[in-house]
Amino acid sequence: MFIEYDSSFSEEEKKHEKALKEACNLNDAACKLKLRDYKQAEKLCTKVLELESTNVKALYRRAQAYMELPNFDLAEFDLKKALEIDPNNREVKLEQRG
Repeated sequence: MFIEYDSSFSEEEKKHEKALKEACNLNDAACKLKLRDYKQAEKLCTKVLELESTNVKALYRRAQAYMELPNFDLAEFDLKKALEIDPNNREVKLEQRG
């Protein structure tokens, strides 16, 4: 059973569970990128973005996956959105220039 559907968990516990889920999916996506499983990396980042649409790391990693698939338009869209959220993010700026 998922914590978000169980009323016995507090809101704080549900927030913690969400953060853990996001971290696990982002770490898994980073591994998939290293293994060149770009489609799976894209799916994992999309899961994170469904929970938190402004997650810069998920946008950045999904853009990396899109670049390799190749889907340059979607990669550019994610990079632009990430920079709107965090204009000083060095990694995103470097990826966009590359």
